[in-house]
Amino acid sequence: MDQMPSVSYSKDSASTIREHVHDSGGTSKRRSHNWSAGGLAALVFVCGFGALNLFWFLGSWPHDVLGLWDFRSATLGDGLLLPTAAAILVLGITNFQPATHERMVAGLCAAVGAAGGSLQQIALVADQRIVPNWTIPAPHTLNAPGIYHSVFLVGVCSLLSALFAQLIWRMRGERKHNPAHLQAVLPWRRCRSSFTKRVGIRTQQRTNSCRP
Repeated sequence: MDQMPSVSYSKDSASTIREHVHDSGGTSKRRSHNWSAGGLAALVFVCGFGALNLFWFLGSWPHDVLGLWDFRSATLGDGLLLPTAAAILVLGITNFQPATHERMVAGLCAAVGAAGGSLQQIALVADQRIVPNWTIPAPHTLNAPGIYHSVFLVGVCSLLSALFAQLIWRMRGERKHNPAHLQAVLPWRRCRSSFTKRVGIRTQQRTNSCRP
């Protein structure tokens, strides 16, 4: 019988294959993280700005009060800033390894964020001098879109507080166990390190030039 030809791999070939497999896995993870961030941003956009626009265009609202598109907090805030913030926080979190007790910390901060959002909405409804608008037709009164937006705001406050706390907690753990990776990830730390090196080099050059 004919013998199958033997195939031999050099060490360089094996190393190249391992690096290719590692790079492929890293690319796959990055794509997954990007999808997660984009998905959360889209969810925040749809539940916030998208839902409010459904209320606005499908309902009939007074013309003598401020409407949805009169508030930058609704258009710029709900439509752009909140989804962007959620995506940035998710991308930041995925740059670091999970830390111990991060779920507990995130849960506590989520509760604090929800409490803060609730207090803000309670203060808004309790304000006797508030100017009526399309979600608050009169002081101490919320209509359907007003109630929905209040619930949405409390939820977003809770979500962003939890994500921010998780990011800070992971960065804290990275600073303890892998400071080199933290410095590599944070752009301002790289800029500071580069600036410090340049200043040090220039100082050394001036010192050498001043020597006799």
